[in-house]
Amino acid sequence: MSTKSTLSTVAQKFEQGLGQSAAAMYRRPLVAGVVIALLVAFSLYSAKERLRVSADLTELLPKSFPSVEALDELKERMGGIGYVAVAISGGEPDQLKKMVDDLVPKIEVLDGVKYVDYKRPRDFFQKHALYFADMEDLVELRDYVVKREAYERQQNDPLFVAADSEQEPPPEKNLKEIREKHQKGKSGNYLQTMMGEAYYIDEEAKLILLLAKPTGLSSNLGFTTSLVNRIKAVVGSVDTKTYGDNITVEYGGNYTKKLDQQAQMAADLGYTTWIAVLLVLGYMAFHFRRIAAIAMIMTPLLVGLIWTSGFAAWSFGVLNILTASIGAILLGLGIDHGIHLLARFESEWD
Repeated sequence: MSTKSTLSTVAQKFEQGLGQSAAAMYRRPLVAGVVIALLVAFSLYSAKERLRVSADLTELLPKSFPSVEALDELKERMGGIGYVAVAISGGEPDQLKKMVDDLVPKIEVLDGVKYVDYKRPRDFFQKHALYFADMEDLVELRDYVVKREAYERQQNDPLFVAADSEQEPPPEKNLKEIREKHQKGKSGNYLQTMMGEAYYIDEEAKLILLLAKPTGLSSNLGFTTSLVNRIKAVVGSVDTKTYGDNITVEYGGNYTKKLDQQAQMAADLGYTTWIAVLLVLGYMAFHFRRIAAIAMIMTPLLVGLIWTSGFAAWSFGVLNILTASIGAILLGLGIDHGIHLLARFESEWD
């Protein structure tokens, strides 16, 4: 049997099945109505509990792509990309520092947190300060080394003879001053910043920051939601009154931003779907001018859309930024059949 004949047979069997099911529902409308209602309720529950929308662009690419594989490897080695930032404000600098010191051990033990960054590594920069020397100091040191090397060559040349009055003194350079300047963090904006205040604090704005480094990627919405909620629960369990009367806490970073993006996308999709529904209703009201006609067309269409959402929830579980608008698209495509069927029926009836 050829492929064409096989497909023709399958299509024929499918059409026969649809016809038989339609005839059965016509003979037992009460049973059909109960079954349809149960399927609608199950689909609504499945879509609500299992179906989610992901704004992650990497999910549009196959896992075999080199860029996706590299991102997965980066996740395994370094953890997530970005931080969950906790910004605390409204207290005196000493009170804010005390609150951060109390919060860090509680956040670090949370599952999914790699570490918490809340202080600059001043000891490291003080020990390795000369690695961050200014360009002016490096040029000055280079010139000194060149002159000193030429001077030592001249002094150790057995063929060079000069009177004591003509001998030049060795080049001078106070290396101790350069070393002390860098070790005290007084050279270069970056070094001054890293060897300045240990905490990430703005004393004038009365704002302090701590950064929790997650172990997973922000595109994993289940992990991101769980981690952000647990961090908020830890911070919320602290009595802020002990640190000041006007303490306020805000959250930021790549992970909280991802959750905000998901919420915004879900809201936009809801608006898009409702706008499409209203436009379709407006067109049918203008075309048929009867509420019964609108109900006859929209009821089976909405039931089909709900069943489709339930099927997608159990088959895929995730809609990406392209497939998330499938509801509005199917609404526009599916309405044609009902309009043509009702118009043809009315024409034949007349």
